[in-house]
Amino acid sequence: MQLSIILLNKSTMTTNLPEGTECISVSQGTVNWNRKRKVAPHQWQISYSKNQTMGAGLVAGGMQAKGEIILFWNSESTPRPELILPYTEAIRDGASVVMTKPVGICEKNLNGARLSAITLNRMLKRPDLGAASLSIGPFAITRQALSSIGNRLLAVPPKFLVACLQGELPIKTISVRRLDTSKAVPDETTVIQETMQAISEWIRFKGERGGFTDMKRARDLFKPKDGGVR
Repeated sequence: MQLSIILLNKSTMTTNLPEGTECISVSQGTVNWNRKRKVAPHQWQISYSKNQTMGAGLVAGGMQAKGEIILFWNSESTPRPELILPYTEAIRDGASVVMTKPVGICEKNLNGARLSAITLNRMLKRPDLGAASLSIGPFAITRQALSSIGNRLLAVPPKFLVACLQGELPIKTISVRRLDTSKAVPDETTVIQETMQAISEWIRFKGERGGFTDMKRARDLFKPKDGGVR
């Protein structure tokens, strides 16, 4: 299975990748115009004259990628083969989407972006995803899954996750040691706002309770005297 790697916010290509790996670098604010150019066999560079959202970089990279496995790389760490391998192995084992589960997350180092990821994952009835987020850190997806969901939904990564669950795609998380995601959140406020959009989308899909039941409460037997909500 051919692999495409999308390097986000990196202007230089990586080396020592498996032969035939497609590498696409999406850089921002580095040139005076928007352009796409081929710099070597299987290597492309997409440049923007102005800073774009991370979602715009995901869409641009996803449109260009030709591989059967697409790895979006948002990390300070260079995508070395030993860091890439867990993602490709998880895809080959049957996952359609592979997310990065952060290592060493605790109450002391939780930020708004990570808390919003935990909240969204619990609302989606996937608490096993923990603080994993498509907005933070690398993630991989199959070409088939990207085609079925639609590349443009990558513009809002949390909404893309909701669409994956609506489509019942198999999602897996992995923890990769020596992977630096400490600076992988470009704008915490944007991540939180996009997460709220995803939650609204899920509620529209599952109803006002987000797919959760009312347990054994017999609310229809109780009528408030003031006519208020039960």
